[in-house]
Amino acid sequence: KNKKMAGSLKDADNICGQTLLRLSASGSSIIAELLRLSQNIPEEFLTSNNQYSPVMFDFAYMKNSEEAERQINAETGLLDLDQEFIDTFSEIL
Repeated sequence: KNKKMAGSLKDADNICGQTLLRLSASGSSIIAELLRLSQNIPEEFLTSNNQYSPVMFDFAYMKNSEEAERQINAETGLLDLDQEFIDTFSEIL
């Protein structure tokens, strides 16, 4: 009986089964891509104390982005560092 139920997911007229199979395949693809990406994270994103730390922000940036931008724009050195960060990592961001 279980074998018949599993086979019924593949039946063309079983819309729910087809949708479930597509959803499962998509989920597997997403997990595989996340695993691949997690193995290629630049070192600068893994350490909290690196040369780009002054211009790297966590999710708190979303609540107070104007303050973070003000801090960066207030110092020429930080502006240059921010531009270097963008030039270096723009492809992966």
